[in-house]
Order: sequence, then C-alpha cells, then structure tokens
Amino acid sequence: MSRDVTAGAAREAVAAWVGRQAAADPAFRGAFLTGSLTALPAGAPLARTSDVDVTGLVPARPREHRKG
Repeated sequence: MSRDVTAGAAREAVAAWVGRQAAADPAFRGAFLTGSLTALPAGAPLARTSDVDVTGLVPARPREHRKG
C-alpha cells in the first residue's frame, strides 16, 4: 500500500517533473499549477483520487494567412 501524499509533496513532484522533462523542450516557456491543489496548505493530504492540474506555456503558432 502506498503512503499518503501531501499537497506540498505533489507540488514538489510537479516542479521536479517540469525541471526534468518540460524544461528540456526549447519551446517551453513556463508552467503553473491550476485547480484545487493551489488552495491547499502544504501539509494537507491529497486524496488518492485527486489529479494535479498543470498548464504548460509554449509560444503560439503563427496563424496562416489565407487569401480570401
């Protein structure tokens, strides 16, 4: 059986993943947490059924100009 995870530990895991995986992409510009995890204190337990919402930032693709 796995141990319970706190909100703080979940945030640390996200930061580590971003540092290892997403930051290696040259298009990566940043990331931030969204959702209920942002409102929980670091020591609060995270429900086993909870997800962690992360938004990654990359530049938008330029729109194609279409002749009318």
